[in-house]
Amino acid sequence: MIAYTGLLLLIFMYCFSVFGYLILYDSYSKGFCDSMWICFLCTIDTAFFYDSGLGGALIGSYDAYPG
Repeated sequence: MIAYTGLLLLIFMYCFSVFGYLILYDSYSKGFCDSMWICFLCTIDTAFFYDSGLGGALIGSYDAYPG
């Protein structure tokens, strides 16, 4: 049952990575989402190792879209 939960977590993380790669590309810092595979790996990395999760690694909307 734990393996299924981990697999479900990876599926959700992949879906968010696709969403982030297609829609939120400007909110990621430079070099963070150069390819879909790198974006997926960095999303997993920042989701578990940053204190504030993935939201802490994203650039704020005011910084990504000035003016």
